[in-house]
Amino acid sequence: SLVLAFGAAWLGIVTIDPVFKLLGAPEALMPRIREYMQVWYCAVILLVLPMAGNSVIRATGDTGTPGRIMVLSALVNLIVDPILIFGLLRNRPRGRPDEWACCLCSEFLLDFVCLCLGTIKNRLLKIEDLGKF
Repeated sequence: SLVLAFGAAWLGIVTIDPVFKLLGAPEALMPRIREYMQVWYCAVILLVLPMAGNSVIRATGDTGTPGRIMVLSALVNLIVDPILIFGLLRNRPRGRPDEWACCLCSEFLLDFVCLCLGTIKNRLLKIEDLGKF
């Protein structure tokens, strides 16, 4: 799934200009569209791991942990997004890709930690096995 995510991200980044021009985006907006979509396509790679991990945990019969992970991730986004996008801790809103990237990275890290805990809890991965890598 990770290989497919990299492929989809690469294909998306390569086709940003043709797709948005076909959709009728004005040339003046293309730099902002490119700026946003490059971050969005790179985020696809970050979002594949939690999706696949949630499916693995759910397949073991533990339906609660993936649900809690999703709710916790949504709560983190609910708190972090307005702060970063609207600049609640600064004088002016920015809404730039660096804030979008920070938000996506924080969500990914939260998901990754929760998935690790869920995986160890379901004995899909033993802590002793981590030292073998």
